Amino acid sequence: MKKANFKKALMALLMAAFTFLFVGVGTTNAQLATVGGGLYSPAQGNFVNNDQAGITLLASIDDLGTLLESLQPGTPAYTSTRRQALYYKGIYQDLLSSNNVAASIGTGLQHLTIVADGSIGPISKTALLALRQGAISLLSI
Repeated sequence: MKKANFKKALMALLMAAFTFLFVGVGTTNAQLATVGGGLYSPAQGNFVNNDQAGITLLASIDDLGTLLESLQPGTPAYTSTRRQALYYKGIYQDLLSSNNVAASIGTGLQHLTIVADGSIGPISKTALLALRQGAISLLSI
């Protein structure tokens, strides 16, 4: 099961990267305005229950941690993977605070802006949207 979750998370990350490569940043900026209420608002869709979401998120965080060990710190791949792990951790923490999955997908992004050591650098809205879409894909039914 662990291997399947890692593949799922890796595929979500790769899909987001290829989307931005082929669609382009200009089109993505137009999409930012159409996200229901903004990046931090609850996500739209049908999601797994909180317990299943927690299990999926913890497995994905573990897989991303393993992947981080094989990446060179400071590289774009390392930074992107670390951001994704921190975002998933933020979603998980929100789920523990009795939020539902849809709300946690939105509020989980706020955890990326409060990393005290500054090691993830500034994050563009395009990158935030990609992270949000990846979480929606990961936690959808």
